[in-house]
Amino acid sequence: MFPQHSFTVLNDPSSVSCWSATLSRLFQRCRELTAQLNAEIRAGRLAKQTCIKGNLSESVSESKSFLRDLLSLDRDYDIDLLSPFEGVAQISGGVWYAGQLFGKTRDDAVLKLHFQPGVNDLPVHSHDFSDRVIIVVGGKGVFKVACQAHSNPNDTVMRDVEVGLGDVLAFSRGVKHTFQTSRDDLQLFSYHAPFIRLDDPRQFTIDSAENRLKTLGGSRVSFDSAGAAP
Repeated sequence: MFPQHSFTVLNDPSSVSCWSATLSRLFQRCRELTAQLNAEIRAGRLAKQTCIKGNLSESVSESKSFLRDLLSLDRDYDIDLLSPFEGVAQISGGVWYAGQLFGKTRDDAVLKLHFQPGVNDLPVHSHDFSDRVIIVVGGKGVFKVACQAHSNPNDTVMRDVEVGLGDVLAFSRGVKHTFQTSRDDLQLFSYHAPFIRLDDPRQFTIDSAENRLKTLGGSRVSFDSAGAAP
C-alpha cells in the first residue's frame, strides 16, 4: 500500500479534487480484522464466540487519519438511509455492497446505521452466519454484550459498554448483543462478512421468545428488502 493515501485528481478536478479511497480502505481494514480474529479463534487463542474492542483515535497517527477520512464518507459516497432496521423504526441505514465495488466474487458489505436518541427496543440477538466489525463515527450509546458470569462459567450475563467516536467492535458469529441510546444519537459503520440480506431469517437470531414479541410480531422488515444484493 502506498504510504500516501491521498491523491490529487489531475484530469477531472471538477468531480473529485482529492481522492483517498476511503470506502475501499474501510472494506480492506474490516476484512483484515475479521480474518485475524477468526485465525486466532481457530488457533485456540480466543474463544469461538469472541468480542473485542479498540479505538481508532487512541491508535497510531495513521489510524487517526483514517478516522478523519471516515467522518467524510457520507459526503464522498452517497447513500440513502431508510428505516426500519431489524424491526426498529428509530434505526435507519443503507448498504454498500462489496460485490458492486470489487466484483461479484465478494459477498461482504458495509452498512451505515443511524440510531435516534432513545432506542431501547432493539432485542438482544446474534448473527449466527456472519461476523461483524463495527466502527462508531458519531454520537454515543451503550453496547450490550453477553459475557461469562464470574460466579458460574456456564452462565452468561449482559455487560454494558459505553461506546463513542472512534470505538471499534469486532465479534465472531454467535455473539449475543444489542445497542441502546439515551439522549444522544449513534452513528455506526457495520461490516458484515458475509452479508446476508436483512429480510433473510438467517440474518439475526432473537435471544428469547420475550424479545421476539418486540420485533413487530416477529416480522423481518428491513430497509434493504426491496433490493437484492449483487
